[in-house]
Amino acid sequence: MVNYVPILIALAAAGWALFYRPFDHRMTVLGWHRDAEAGFPSIHGASPLRMIPDTVHCEDLHHHRPSNLLFTACQADAAARIAWFPPLGHFADHRAAGRGSLNVIDPDTHTSTALELRGFAGPFVTHGIDVFSPPDDPRTVYISPSTTSPTRRTTSTA
Repeated sequence: MVNYVPILIALAAAGWALFYRPFDHRMTVLGWHRDAEAGFPSIHGASPLRMIPDTVHCEDLHHHRPSNLLFTACQADAAARIAWFPPLGHFADHRAAGRGSLNVIDPDTHTSTALELRGFAGPFVTHGIDVFSPPDDPRTVYISPSTTSPTRRTTSTA
């Protein structure tokens, strides 16, 4: 009679070697093995998780080297983002299109400042930005936001 135990042990070891590392890596990336109190490892060492006020639903961070500031696009109202956010396919209520903001984050003090938008009225559904400075004037910062506001086409079916 053939003894299958060594074969099963070899298959289990091979399966473990092939599948555990990718599975463990994916769980770490998704935050399963992370401890916010212990800190997150990076090239700068481990540092604890810090929450920055007024940065709800911020995305597309850009580091501006001359000023050492981070620029980002934010949506402050979670309910409005769930009801109307075209990049995620949320078209439930176009009247909920919120008023997003462009924020500047100081990485040294962990504070955020919302920039004032002048001469612009209506919904501002931010989902990305681009930041650049002219080579001859690195102190000047131009921000080009991506926004998807309701139009007749997107609201005609509502």
